[in-house]
Amino acid sequence: MNEVVKCILFSIGISLIFTLVSQFLRVFLKHELNEEQRGFLSSIIGFVSTLFAFVLGFLIVNLWTTYNGAESIVQKEVNSLRGIYRLVSELPDSEKVVQSIHSYLESLSHDEWPAMQQGHFSPKTDAFKDQLWHACIQKTLLPSSSPIISGKILDSLMEFNNARRERIALLESELHPLLVTALMITGGLTWIGFVILGSGRRRFLFFTDFVFSACIAINIYLLLALDKPFSGKGFTISDSEFVELAERVKAP
Repeated sequence: MNEVVKCILFSIGISLIFTLVSQFLRVFLKHELNEEQRGFLSSIIGFVSTLFAFVLGFLIVNLWTTYNGAESIVQKEVNSLRGIYRLVSELPDSEKVVQSIHSYLESLSHDEWPAMQQGHFSPKTDAFKDQLWHACIQKTLLPSSSPIISGKILDSLMEFNNARRERIALLESELHPLLVTALMITGGLTWIGFVILGSGRRRFLFFTDFVFSACIAINIYLLLALDKPFSGKGFTISDSEFVELAERVKAP
């Protein structure tokens, strides 16, 4: 299902639930507030809602930054592998290194990418990484290898290793439990205050409740969709760059 459709359905469903619950609570509570009490409560709810908006905005910006960073890390890993392949191709007897690159890319798509959706990396792909590392080191140590090309290969190899390590580090959730707790508390208090202060015609309250809930639901969906960029859900990063490179790197 398209992510836009998922977001709309999620927002509508959550909004309807919260709207109906809000309508029920207003009938059930039946409170009477004078102007002084309403003004005092409004100032408190205004502060809490501002705090809620700040925490929510902070989390979304942080997750979006992490997602963009994950895309850059993947691009760095692909480019370093592409650089190793092109440099090694200039050297004689490079079949072993090319085979190692091809094996790593194949395992990355078939083994590690599905594993990352479950929150862990693939030991098989990690073994192919070590194999590639060993093949590159052995190749650059040969007397016939060009010192300049060998140095470039080692630089690309280090960049590749660092990018892979950074990618694996992003498999865990970026939503810290304390921030999630703060978001739930401030959001819940904001909603309760909105319910207590709500007054007016039933249709008007239904509309305002729905709009308020829809805004919250959309942002909650963004939080869930942006968290874990390799989970395969929401905003997720594809392995298409690695697949394309694997097609170019022809195994001997």
